[in-house]
Amino acid sequence: MPYATFDTYTKDFYGDLIPEGSFSKFEYKARIELDRFTFGRLKGMKIIPEEVQQCICEMAEYLYSESLKMQNSGISSESTDGYSVTYQKEKVRSAISKELYQIALKHLSDTGLLYRGVR
Repeated sequence: MPYATFDTYTKDFYGDLIPEGSFSKFEYKARIELDRFTFGRLKGMKIIPEEVQQCICEMAEYLYSESLKMQNSGISSESTDGYSVTYQKEKVRSAISKELYQIALKHLSDTGLLYRGVR
């Protein structure tokens, strides 16, 4: 079950970066990461809190923008005189995961969903 819909993304989050046809894919990727950060606590919820929906939208948008960067990655500069080529470096998986966790922290820090201890 999706945690956010394209309608939520455009009307409540005011997102305009992700096209409608691509939203489900990036919502799914964001949901997988958020489930990992929240230790699966959201899977059983029938009503998804607004904070979670906003978080998913921002995470999906971040993942979409990173995918665009990876598609466009390649040569960032080239010199013809001495033939020097510089390639852009892609973000490693751990750096993307850290960014996603920061987004989750921003939206969910007061909800208890990110709590790592035992209750």
